[in-house]
Formats: sequence, structure tokens, C-alpha cells
Amino acid sequence: MAETTSYHLWDALELSQDIQRVCDKRFGSGQVELKELLRARSWGVVFSALFRGQKVIIKKIQKPGAATVVQNTKAALACFDRALGHDPYRVSRCLATLPGQGLIITEFVDGRTLHEELQSASGKHRNRILTRLGGWLEQAATIRTEGPDSTVFSPDWTLSQLAGLPYDSYPAEERAILQSLFHALTRFGRLHRGTDMRLCGGHDDFHAQNFIWTDAALWAIDVEAYRQQPAAKMLGNFLGWEAMHSPCSRSPASSPLFLVRAPATLMR
Repeated sequence: MAETTSYHLWDALELSQDIQRVCDKRFGSGQVELKELLRARSWGVVFSALFRGQKVIIKKIQKPGAATVVQNTKAALACFDRALGHDPYRVSRCLATLPGQGLIITEFVDGRTLHEELQSASGKHRNRILTRLGGWLEQAATIRTEGPDSTVFSPDWTLSQLAGLPYDSYPAEERAILQSLFHALTRFGRLHRGTDMRLCGGHDDFHAQNFIWTDAALWAIDVEAYRQQPAAKMLGNFLGWEAMHSPCSRSPASSPLFLVRAPATLMR
């Protein structure tokens, strides 16, 4: 099991039985076989499974509005699949849904997470990884929805969050770091407020754990919703997540090479 807390294990057992009953009724007995619990959270569970002989991921969403989440996820995956096409840029496609039950079945992608691949990569291979990631993002940017293609930069929301922190409750060292960050962002905001930012197709969990690397392709996984957002924000999410999860070692993704390989058209 991975990413599972003991608190939710009993609920996961009950949900697995419910999933099996629902799938047997909808798809026929023996068409779905749950294999391994991958994640159990308050919002639901994720299993690896076999669906009509194919290895898949089954997600059961157990929260208000689950049917809408499933429908939005299906639409997002179809949108990315049309834009990305085939190798080397891919997304784990939706194979079946049961919105009323909060169930969605997607392709299982066999490979290493991009985080794992980056941590062990060096030299030419790292450059190849980062170039492919930039290409994935550029291809996703071809998705068009109603509305503007760009927005303008404003630091106001982030600064308001930092300004509202209870600084006096933090240890002196942490307080100094947060205050330094606040002042740095304030200066950055003065310099860049109003700068045009290119919008592209993406999702809020754009980080290295949600990509699978294979020799042939880079696969996005665990995509729940599609929305237009600044490419710079997605790149920032990626770099920030990688740095946070590699605090004691030099993170390959923190290299300026990543930004060099992100197509310049995305940053305008």
C-alpha cells in the first residue's frame, strides 16, 4: 500500500466491497478485479485493478459533488488526450466512468515517476527529461477554451496571505525567513506587476509525482480538472514541489536548464 493512513483503512475495506459490487453489476461479474489499495483518504480511495484483462487505476470519490468531479475528470482527460495525441506526450486516458457512484477507471501507466527519474538522472538524460517536460507543456498549451489567452501578473493575493501570518508565533529563524520572503516578493511585485502572462491548459497538481517517465513518452497521471492558468504558475508549482521534496540534496529540477527548456512562447 502507498499513501494510506490507518485511520481510513476500515473505510477502504468497505469501499472496496462496494466498488466490486457496483462494477460486477455494471460491467459483468469478473470484468473488474481489484488488486492493491494505493491510497486511502477522507475523500475516497484509489486501487490498482484489472478491467477486462487490462491493468488500470480505479478511483472512488467519496465526497459531496463526486459525480461532478468524475464528469469533469473525464472531460479533462479527453481534452488533454486530443491535444497531446501520442508519443512522446501522453495522458492516462479514461476508460470508463460511473458518475453516480463516484467511480472513474483510467489507464495504468507502467514506469517511474518523473520525480524518481529526476533524482537519479544526470547529464544528457536530465536534459532529455526536462526538454520533454517543456514539450509536454507546450503541446498542452494548444488547448483553447473560451476566454482570453493571457492575463497579467499581480502579487496581491500571495502578499495578503503572507502579511496575515502570525509572525510572533514562529521561532525566530522561521520568522526571519518568512519576513525575508515577504520583502522579496514585495520588491518582485513592484517590478513585474501588470506583466502579460500566457495562459495554457493545465491542472493544479502539475508536479513531478504526477508524471510517469518511460523511454517512449511522458505521461500525465492523476489529472482531475482542466483549467486555463499561467504557464509560469505551473512551472513555479513544479519547481517548488521538487525543491520541497528534495530538501537535503541538490534538486536537478532546480537547475536553470528547466526554464531554458520551457518554450519561450509559454512565458510571454
